[in-house]
Amino acid sequence: MKIYIAGPMTGLPGFNYPAFHAMADKLRRAGHEALNPAENPVPQPETWVGYMRSALAQLVTADAILLLPGWHLSKGARVEFQVATALDLVVVPPEGDFEGWTRGFARVEPVAGVVAAAAEVAA
Repeated sequence: MKIYIAGPMTGLPGFNYPAFHAMADKLRRAGHEALNPAENPVPQPETWVGYMRSALAQLVTADAILLLPGWHLSKGARVEFQVATALDLVVVPPEGDFEGWTRGFARVEPVAGVVAAAAEVAA
């Protein structure tokens, strides 16, 4: 299965890349294709929007989205979650954090224009 990894990056030490890389390794060892945005090249311009454009292009090719702990606190991960659910992808909650998953799900705030933006990326 092709699984996109979503989670918080901005403001975290090392952009939380160690958590993304560890999960990608785990998925690959289990025989899945891991889509890890932490492995994407630095976009030009190097802005949040630039990173999200790369991430969304990757996400729309996935079969599932795996949410890392704290995903619900990240604007980017919430956008990715909304796109994934709009595309009917399988949603995998944070491993071992099902209470956090349910709390996070209840707090997800819509991000304006997400579905339209995803449609543009997918086209």
